[in-house]
Amino acid sequence: GEPRWWLLLGIAGGVGLFTKFSIVFFGTAVLIGLLLTPQRRAFLGPWPWLAIGIALVLGSPSVVGQFALGFPLVQQMTVLQESQLARVSLGEFVFDQFLWQPAGFLLALGGAAALMLHTDLRRYRVLGWIALAAFAIFVLMKGKSYYFGPVHPLLFAAGATALERLPHLRLRAVAVPVAAVAIVLWTPGAVPFGLPVVPPEPMAKFAGAVGITTAVRTNRGEYLPLPQDYADMLGWREQAEAVAGVYRTLTPAEQASAVLFGRNYGQAGALDFYGRELGLPPVVSLAGSFYNFGPGERAGAVIIFLGVEIEDIDPSFCASLDLADRVVNPWGVPEERDVPVLVCRNPSETLQEFWQREGRPHWG
Repeated sequence: GEPRWWLLLGIAGGVGLFTKFSIVFFGTAVLIGLLLTPQRRAFLGPWPWLAIGIALVLGSPSVVGQFALGFPLVQQMTVLQESQLARVSLGEFVFDQFLWQPAGFLLALGGAAALMLHTDLRRYRVLGWIALAAFAIFVLMKGKSYYFGPVHPLLFAAGATALERLPHLRLRAVAVPVAAVAIVLWTPGAVPFGLPVVPPEPMAKFAGAVGITTAVRTNRGEYLPLPQDYADMLGWREQAEAVAGVYRTLTPAEQASAVLFGRNYGQAGALDFYGRELGLPPVVSLAGSFYNFGPGERAGAVIIFLGVEIEDIDPSFCASLDLADRVVNPWGVPEERDVPVLVCRNPSETLQEFWQREGRPHWG
């Protein structure tokens, strides 16, 4: 009932639109939760509408961009549905919630039940509906299991509150420390599956010893020695340094007109992230959002391709095309284990003409 929370909700939604469009799904869940509870009466007043207005104003650059660019989000989601999300089952989605934090999963279940059933938490029931609505949205969309992650803190807090309200003193005295210790003990073993805090070789041995195959299965159903997200974090700097080494072999005139081209968003991201430090020119790519920025005014008399094989380029496109280097990364995902660096001189068309002919971003 306090207006400041509506304002904060609107600000969070607007900032979220700048971060990741999954905020739309959570916003939809909030709307469903409000409509299913007595809080729907708030829509008779100005505050919910003001919150929506704040979100749209703050996030307007992202929203306008989607309209102006032909809704690339829809294009990306379509490709994801066809190539990756089709493999996600309800059982896998739920099991992954448990796998991340077994004790936390049980705590979250208790929190959801408390929000929906406990009389002392009736005023917070809207949060339970929001959590259930978000879960249903991601299940119906066949979303990846981590999409639901932002709801975990909400349910953990509700579960902890439920434990503190257990009527039996002895049960409460045991349940609270057991839950806390179980969560703390599981966390060190789970963290390496999400963050590259352990070197690749021991991490591969650890993943094999744990034997949780879903943790090392890729979006496309392949199995790797390392978790995909971990493997995808490896080799970025090595790729950028290899391109920098090739760039330095160019003549000053060639360097002045050179443009870097990353085949996928990881390779383009590596060049963009490390490029300033290494003194590299700007990077262009057809991958994802990179496509929308285009080549600008850079014609590209010399193009350094990262991740593109010679046979993938039309023989007539470059006056000369040379394989300058290869970046070998045995621990990467399959497409990143042997990455070529090519130098194309005097292409038959400008980058602007190439962009116009290509006509769409690559989301694969």
